[in-house]
Amino acid sequence: MFTQLQTQVLNAETVNNLLVVRVSLLIIGVTIYCVSFYFNRYFRSANVAALIIVCCIIWSDMEVYILSSISDLTIPSLGMIMIRFIPLTLLFLNYLDVRK
Repeated sequence: MFTQLQTQVLNAETVNNLLVVRVSLLIIGVTIYCVSFYFNRYFRSANVAALIIVCCIIWSDMEVYILSSISDLTIPSLGMIMIRFIPLTLLFLNYLDVRK
């Protein structure tokens, strides 16, 4: 992710470590979510846990990317940040559907 001045917001090592942690969380979360869906046990709780995890990831992105250099971000970078809200919206709509 680069700013308009073509300076890196994060260095390569930090991005790699962040990617490993997020992929690990994704694999664990998707596994738990799919198992609870398949067996129809604790699905509402798994959905709430997934909502919390996605909210935390979005919040950390906002702290790192937006709050540190909001004036230097490009339109594509802001678009990438907005795409992160799609899973949050889908999880919330799924929770509302399960709750009914």
